[in-house]
Amino acid sequence: MLKSGGYTMNTRNRKHQTADTTRQSYRECKKEGLFLSLEKKVLDLLTKDPLPKNSREISLILHEERTAITKALNTLERQKSVEVAHKNHCKITGRRVKHYRLNYFA
Repeated sequence: MLKSGGYTMNTRNRKHQTADTTRQSYRECKKEGLFLSLEKKVLDLLTKDPLPKNSREISLILHEERTAITKALNTLERQKSVEVAHKNHCKITGRRVKHYRLNYFA
């Protein structure tokens, strides 16, 4: 056991050091289907508005955390439900980002 910042980490038989509460929270979200519902929201948004969007634009429209949107987009990209339309500069941050659209040929 290792104590770090008030969290207890079980380091025995682990490849990484993740707080037990973080792992428990992830399992609960997965069990309740929160990840699937977010992926469905992203697909619904891209279906209604077919213009390519980056993760920040999607997070602002859906009022969700950008990191959660990015995770959903990565999952959908692996499943070939969405694809990268192009890489361009973000209107908000000016950084080069991926813009996603539905993959109609999957």
